Amino acid sequence: MSQIAPWDMVEDKYAKSFKNEKPDGRPPIPARIAFGALFIKENEGFPQKRTMEHISENVYMQYFLGLSEFNPKPLFDSSMLSEFASRFSKEDLVEINEEIYRRMRPATNEPPDGGTPRSGSSEDEVLEDGATPTGNKGKMILDATVASADIRYPTDLSLLNECDEGTEKIIDDV
Repeated sequence: MSQIAPWDMVEDKYAKSFKNEKPDGRPPIPARIAFGALFIKENEGFPQKRTMEHISENVYMQYFLGLSEFNPKPLFDSSMLSEFASRFSKEDLVEINEEIYRRMRPATNEPPDGGTPRSGSSEDEVLEDGATPTGNKGKMILDATVASADIRYPTDLSLLNECDEGTEKIIDDV
């Protein structure tokens, strides 16, 4: 997601919200951190304080915010999230969301009526990464804490039952 987000667009919209009346004041928090923290808050559905705790605890959230190394301390006070939200208008957020959507769903060369592709590529064509141009090649689990539901665990009683039956069969054979 950090590579899909239009950080340059976010920076432009964030910079327009500042007034240059007092250039000697405290420097603003970078746009990527400000918008990224808002994005995490909304995406995870956390309140402000929990959002800051979540960012402080997770290196991958800090990577999303553009930090180069892990920092266990809060980057700013949780009350600043309200200030960040006020710096982006509804129109700004709509434009940013549309750009994120556009980047996540790139235009295909297939016509909307489901006809044949315009570029003449066939179903048999295989790209460098092994995927076909018209579909996926399988499932990818990105979170290491997620496991497929069809995997049996040591606490599964069917494993114990299979071991019992296998042991009985061995005893009978002997």
